[in-house]
Amino acid sequence: MKKIVFVGFFWLLFIGCIIQSSKTYAVEIWNDVKSIDELAGRWAGSFSVNIPPNIDASMPGTSMEMTFTLEHIRNSSVISVFSKIDFASILTDWSNEIEAMGLTKDSYWELLLGAYESDGDIINVGKYYITIERSEELGTLGAIFSSEDGKIQINESRNKLRFAFYEALSLEPGDPGLNEVILTLRECCKRKKK
Repeated sequence: MKKIVFVGFFWLLFIGCIIQSSKTYAVEIWNDVKSIDELAGRWAGSFSVNIPPNIDASMPGTSMEMTFTLEHIRNSSVISVFSKIDFASILTDWSNEIEAMGLTKDSYWELLLGAYESDGDIINVGKYYITIERSEELGTLGAIFSSEDGKIQINESRNKLRFAFYEALSLEPGDPGLNEVILTLRECCKRKKK
């Protein structure tokens, strides 16, 4: 009798996993965003960017974490973008190479910061990360993301936004790059106060 109960429990567990798996891997249906007002709300997403090893420079492979938030108020032409780039894993993974150059982690961090210039952005620096804030008055979707670069799409549930690139964004040869960035709706549809 115990064997029958155990086998029955196993099959229920197996069927439950199949049902859960089919929900998890359901195919998203994406539609092109046609109006800037379809972006209304606060959208956020994070991902890891892999940096392949550079054998010529004796640098091992590493990664960096990036977070993006996009906010748009309905009936407004202003889009605000907040991004955070975390360099902690790069500095840790490259620590031997940094020391071989006669630098400390902190002095190398200062060199990396020199690469980021402000074009009207608000740049804040933390311990091995930077945040960049930018707000722009935009009239069209093309001002956010050129149709030559890719397309902006929204899923049928209207809770995910996808920036799909025609050409993968890569850091260097050998890097597979990013084909898309997906942001999830965190707060919906504020309206501009009149």
